[in-house]
Amino acid sequence: MVNITINGIEYFAEENSTVLDAAVKNGVFIPTLCYLKEINEVGACRMCLIEVVGEKKLVAACKTTVREGMEIFTSSYRVNEARKVNLELIVSKHDNRCLSCSKNGNCTLQTLCRDYGIDQNAYINDVKTEKESSAPLVRIASKCIGCLRCVSVCEKQTVGVWDLIGTGHRARIDTKTGLAPEQSGCTLCGQCLKNCPVGALKARDDTPSVRKMLSEVGKKVLFLSPAVAEKTGYPIGKLVAAAKMLGFSFVYNAAAANKVFGKTETDLLQKNKLLISSGCYAAIRFVRNFFPVFSGSIAPTKSPLRQLVDAVRKEQGDVYAVAVLPCLSKKGEKDEYGDVDAVLGVEEFAKMLKSDVFMDKVAEKEFDAPYQEGEPCCKGSKPIEEFTIEKDGESYACVAVRGLENARKVLDDMKNGKVFYEYVKISADIVG
Repeated sequence: MVNITINGIEYFAEENSTVLDAAVKNGVFIPTLCYLKEINEVGACRMCLIEVVGEKKLVAACKTTVREGMEIFTSSYRVNEARKVNLELIVSKHDNRCLSCSKNGNCTLQTLCRDYGIDQNAYINDVKTEKESSAPLVRIASKCIGCLRCVSVCEKQTVGVWDLIGTGHRARIDTKTGLAPEQSGCTLCGQCLKNCPVGALKARDDTPSVRKMLSEVGKKVLFLSPAVAEKTGYPIGKLVAAAKMLGFSFVYNAAAANKVFGKTETDLLQKNKLLISSGCYAAIRFVRNFFPVFSGSIAPTKSPLRQLVDAVRKEQGDVYAVAVLPCLSKKGEKDEYGDVDAVLGVEEFAKMLKSDVFMDKVAEKEFDAPYQEGEPCCKGSKPIEEFTIEKDGESYACVAVRGLENARKVLDDMKNGKVFYEYVKISADIVG
């Protein structure tokens, strides 16, 4: 441990830690825009600038290591003015149409501008806006602030779609190929979207089509993931009841798909032959894009959700099926196969509830039978977990993998002949 002083108060800090880490652990706030611990610590945004006694220039807290006796000021006049100028420069190259932005009210840049009193452009803003695509992952380049978060998290996923293109004032974040993300190897895992501090990346908004459907005659069925409750802060029972108030005839537990149909692909196991399975469309895209040699081994069965939708249609006839999941890739699966009529992310569903329902007055309801009970798509907690399946007197070598980074390790080893499995089940740890 080392002794440091922050804003006149003495603290202990772990040796070799950064000033930012030390400040956070001791309850001192330092603003950041680009920082992601152990993933993106590049100091690109310059919002974490601090003043260190004995240093002529301000330094980035995320890249400065603590030392014994260090005296630090995190909110001096000099520091605050420098941060304000940096913010003004960022805003000058940013599309400031906040009211129509998906991040409005939940934007780190917007919050910092409010905190530092920036309510108009100090510099000429000549940002050109562009038409949004209809792909599941929508990129709005005019809102990008060049923080490099998307680049770093995509490299962490071992996908590497994004990169810093050009130099100087022409530098910009774009796909390495210059094509749209879905044409550049993107798996739709959603990690870049999750970590973008502004509205430069967002999920396609499918609420208009769902609202149109709700106004029409016919059965409307909602497949609601229990994970949505945790992310919205509402009990699942309230979400079920609110969905009925929106106009859905039946609300089923989307996780029931994993319980009822999650093991159907193991019927296809053959000795000494590879079978790759995943209910996650991002994992399927990953195998197709980066390991085409194994694409023929992907289980031909539909994903559990698609099978559940089929089962409901067999029971109830023609229904309009909507899924609400914290999963960007399911929008891509819907686009490719069409079994589900619409997929809403958590923010889209929350937006509908906020505009149509007084959630504090809603009484809880249970999921509709018979699809009330569910189970998670990936039960294991280990990144890579080997196991065996016994079938017809034969033992099959199997492995369960969590995350695309670990999936690459396993598939690389298989491709290079280091290991052999007859069954590989992949969960991409996706978001949306």
